[in-house]
Amino acid sequence: MKRNSDGETGPAAKRLRPMGDTELRLLVYSKVAGSIIGKGGSNISKLRTEVSQNPTH
Repeated sequence: MKRNSDGETGPAAKRLRPMGDTELRLLVYSKVAGSIIGKGGSNISKLRTEVSQNPTH
């Protein structure tokens, strides 16, 4: 464990990232990857379009 500035030990504090683009990565089984991506990447393209039109979701 790392030591806090006050000398007590405990879990290490994580650094906050600056606000900006958010990246999401998912680990999926190869069996379902094709269903998620869609034929010719159609599901991914649709998702990117929807997110770019409404970035609050």
